[in-house]
Amino acid sequence: HMIYHFIRMSSEGKVNIYGDGKQSRDFICVKDVVRANEVAFNYAKGFDVFNVGSGKSTSFNELAALVIAAMGNNSPIGYTANPLTKVYQLFTQAEMSKTKESMGFSPEVSLEEGVKWMVDYYKPLFENNLIK
Repeated sequence: HMIYHFIRMSSEGKVNIYGDGKQSRDFICVKDVVRANEVAFNYAKGFDVFNVGSGKSTSFNELAALVIAAMGNNSPIGYTANPLTKVYQLFTQAEMSKTKESMGFSPEVSLEEGVKWMVDYYKPLFENNLIK
């Protein structure tokens, strides 16, 4: 949902990030999530738990830069104090070795491709005021 919010903010002319933007997340394209579910369905050997992610962590600063580049509008990035400092998760990254080894699943869509796909979809909707 961060990519969507950065696209929305960039379409409004400024991207705002809570904190310093160094917090990072493991982003995976929904196309890969769907494929992971298909692989898991076909793998089905009883019950087990598998992580599904890219296996890479990307900072909000890096993500905002990718979105702004894909939007092509050079939106500035602003920072606001994070109101959730005591409970905020600063880093997430899926450990994918079990998923890769057991099910043979690895994501195929890069973050850059996923961002471009989302920008291509949402940018016209924001530009034409079809969503807010």
